[in-house]
Amino acid sequence: MKALGRHDPRAAGRHQPIAVEMIPRHPAGNPEFRARFRLEVQAAQRVTGVHTTERKRVDLVPEYAGFSVNGSPLDDLPTVRRIDSDGTCATYHPVRPTIEDRGEQIAVTERPTGPGAAEAVCAATESVLGGVVARLRSR
Repeated sequence: MKALGRHDPRAAGRHQPIAVEMIPRHPAGNPEFRARFRLEVQAAQRVTGVHTTERKRVDLVPEYAGFSVNGSPLDDLPTVRRIDSDGTCATYHPVRPTIEDRGEQIAVTERPTGPGAAEAVCAATESVLGGVVARLRSR
């Protein structure tokens, strides 16, 4: 994936941006990391609200997540990708199943529930998930 350029489109029809959490290969193979990932998935499925994202589909093992939405055929629409400065979030227009192998693995696919940058929604989701994961661990 690469940053949006000056001439890249900023939207594709009525499709909404999504956030994609990227996980480096090394921790994805760690059993403790996988246990936390499973808790994050459980937490994400319990959390709702304007500052959180809906999980379209996630796999309990952090290998990759697939997703799809109803709309125009993917071949008819341009693909736009953006990664923020630390490489943790991306915006896709349109939503399309994509697996990128660049030394990282896509772990969680998210869709913002309201207007705003995918990066902001991703950060807010991480903040909320931290508290829910802590509560799940204490059980």
